[in-house]
Amino acid sequence: MIVAAVDRLCRLLETLARGEAVSSRALLAALAHVYAASCELEAVVAVGEFEAIDASERSALEHALAGLVGQARLYWVALDCTALHGKPELGCGDLVDDLADIYADLAPAWRAQRRGAALADVLGSWSVSADHWRRHAIDALGVLHRLVHDPAP
Repeated sequence: MIVAAVDRLCRLLETLARGEAVSSRALLAALAHVYAASCELEAVVAVGEFEAIDASERSALEHALAGLVGQARLYWVALDCTALHGKPELGCGDLVDDLADIYADLAPAWRAQRRGAALADVLGSWSVSADHWRRHAIDALGVLHRLVHDPAP
């Protein structure tokens, strides 16, 4: 299930990076499916090495994402959402960076899988980096939800 979910998300982000239209709603749904499917990933110790995306590709994606999300790019986030005592410590999140980091973590193994890499290595790669990209996904899902369901007037 996660392979299909990652495929959908990465294809959407690549479509956007090429300058083609992608809706915030489609991005929200795809990211939600990836996060949900990732809950089934098993922890692994070793994985194959896959070629990272290059800086120009990331830059093109970030530029396209900035155009899509507009003023919703930056948002407040509680740095420790479980600390209910005292004054919460806030940080500034960046939706463009969140989505670009998720893509950068998922795309190398996704591309390798499309070229025939072993599924165990692909899943292992996503599992090893999951703590990083899942945190970005949780923050991004909240902002995308607001963009889609509570748009500013």
